[in-house]
Amino acid sequence: MDRGAPILLVATSILLIVAVSQSIQVTSPPEPPPESGIGLFGAVEIGRSYLDSLNVNTGRLLSTTLEVREPNLYWQNMLLYPPVHSFGFTDLQEPKLLYIIRFEQADRAHMGDSGHFFEVWVDMSGRVLGGSQCK
Repeated sequence: MDRGAPILLVATSILLIVAVSQSIQVTSPPEPPPESGIGLFGAVEIGRSYLDSLNVNTGRLLSTTLEVREPNLYWQNMLLYPPVHSFGFTDLQEPKLLYIIRFEQADRAHMGDSGHFFEVWVDMSGRVLGGSQCK
């Protein structure tokens, strides 16, 4: 059994916490207990990785909130035709507790056009169920 992985995970988590606490203001309510899901930092990592997989150039983490919203499958529907809803994902139309994670649009920020964002919605199990973007 490899016992080095948990130590690396803890060290990585601590570095992420320090980096995030120095660069953003978290506007979310108290985080749910660990047994209820992936947690805030897990949701941020999943959201950024998901957007990176779509070749979306994310910048700084701007904000996080924890809200009850109806999933909109925004990112999935941008890429697929017919939309994801046509494939039988109707169970996702119930309101769910979601991490709403907003990243800066890095390409626009580098050109001096700040204030634009990508938003990704992640549920407690780590599924990306929606989002939006400032165009």
